[in-house]
Amino acid sequence: MINVSELKSDYLEAIKDLLSKFQAAFLTKIQKLIESIGEIYNQLFQSIELEPKTLEEYIEIKGYLTSDSFKIKRNRMIEDIKALKNCISCVDKFLIPLEENLFQVSLEAFTWQTKIKAFRKAAKFRLNEMKPKFYKVLEERKNVLRTQFNYLRKESQKFEDYYELNQAFQICQIAREIVNGYHELIANSKTINGQEKFLGFSTTEFDEFETCYNEFEKFHLLWDFAEKWKFVKNIFDIFFLFFN
Repeated sequence: MINVSELKSDYLEAIKDLLSKFQAAFLTKIQKLIESIGEIYNQLFQSIELEPKTLEEYIEIKGYLTSDSFKIKRNRMIEDIKALKNCISCVDKFLIPLEENLFQVSLEAFTWQTKIKAFRKAAKFRLNEMKPKFYKVLEERKNVLRTQFNYLRKESQKFEDYYELNQAFQICQIAREIVNGYHELIANSKTINGQEKFLGFSTTEFDEFETCYNEFEKFHLLWDFAEKWKFVKNIFDIFFLFFN
């Protein structure tokens, strides 16, 4: 004969065991959500609180605050907060025991989305107030470029008076240094233009850098050819010289 009382007892014990496992898994989920939210919050907060000391740092920090990377992290945090709220709601609905400290931290985590929004807004305002400082930095860098340009242009003009083939090696070396100087000058001018554009300033024209470089390039090619010509021994060397 079946003992109903014993079956009922076993059944209740099984339910109690499942409920205990469910509660443990549920509380673990809450704990992991809080840790995830806290980690993202700290990362976002630290990036917001950074104070730029150079123009490059300023652009990097301001760019990050409006980047997809920042938005992805923030949205991940928002989704985790929503999930945490659902978990806390279930705790209340099903009377699942929850430590007071864990509940308190959960309530605090609910405010982190609003805090990040406020901190980010304040950081953007603070960075905008710093723009005039970096405008001066750009002006100083442009003055340095103009000084370098004037030097290169002056050195370039000397090549109109160079004609001694026995000095081809020395002249060719000078020409290469000037070419490298123009390359660096043009690259730096493009960097400054990019920084001006990012900061919302008017873009400075550096067309004369390219123009003077193109005009000088004919002298560079001429003396490079002259320097190589002295090594020509036969017709095969001439062929190599023209096609390399």
